[in-house]
Amino acid sequence: MGYGSDVAKLLRKELKVKFPKQKFSVRTGGGSMSTAINVGWSDGVAEKRVKPVLDKFAKIDYDRRSGEILGGGNTFVFGRREVSDKHKDRVKKKILKKYGKGFMHQDKWQRERYLQERIWEQINETNFK
Repeated sequence: MGYGSDVAKLLRKELKVKFPKQKFSVRTGGGSMSTAINVGWSDGVAEKRVKPVLDKFAKIDYDRRSGEILGGGNTFVFGRREVSDKHKDRVKKKILKKYGKGFMHQDKWQRERYLQERIWEQINETNFK
């Protein structure tokens, strides 16, 4: 078993301990120089609660002067939460109720952009059952 697989195994265990009711998909990939671990889940636990766990397993070396990522030996950990339309619609209704016409002075494009930003902020902070 390679380094990436070992890290993925430890990450799975930690996710199971921290979020026992949530089902996660943990997949490894990458090339000869670095590892990518992709974690996915649906609805359930808020992204802002999972991210610190994922970050704990990432290892990325940066050049101290330029801030560029150095090649080789890095472990990138990505999380992606799928949110069902049912939950998206519920959050949208809640936001529209909260803000009402408070942002109606903006043009249509600005209104829609603002609304989508508020929806995703709320989704990333909300646990769904």
